[in-house]
Amino acid sequence: MIASCKKDDIESISSPGFFGEYLTNNSQIIVSPISEPNVSPSTTNFGIYRGYYFIPSKDIKITAIGAKIPEKGTYKIIVTSGVLNDFVDSNYMLLDSITINNPSEFQYKNISQALILSASTKYLIAYFNSNNLSVYQAQFPHYISIPLTIKGIKIESLFYCSGTFYNGMYCLEGGNILQGSVNCIYGLVDFKYDVIQ
Repeated sequence: MIASCKKDDIESISSPGFFGEYLTNNSQIIVSPISEPNVSPSTTNFGIYRGYYFIPSKDIKITAIGAKIPEKGTYKIIVTSGVLNDFVDSNYMLLDSITINNPSEFQYKNISQALILSASTKYLIAYFNSNNLSVYQAQFPHYISIPLTIKGIKIESLFYCSGTFYNGMYCLEGGNILQGSVNCIYGLVDFKYDVIQ
């Protein structure tokens, strides 16, 4: 299922998603932009997906997608299940984009058709950034353990994947799926949802 959104459906931080609310309510977590020049080779065809695999504890309906990104612009966000190969668009459950007008806060966009996700099933949400010189990190005061459960959503592992475009296709050049003890999370993507009763 591919859902699309209207550009004027952008909301402010006053109504955060589950992850944005978690970061906002924990004052010891420091969210700040960092520079990563080591992951920005000298090609305009390079890009990075950042996000996380998650497992809802109940059937849910995603109603909005969001992100906090240090630079203004429009960014692609995907939701998918299963194993990703070359990020072929037809494999996405949701393929949409969000425009960041205020880099200092999470911004959200309602999706026009709610996305239904099943309990105890693993999904991936990630955003794509073709400019890799800056990204937000959430720095914890101590090491935390991934998986991390927040409001019934288990962040099962962190996801990072770089690659290049070739003939219109995104070809993977290496990915990183991280579990265990971490003291920061790079790339802040989020969503809002309702529990299906």
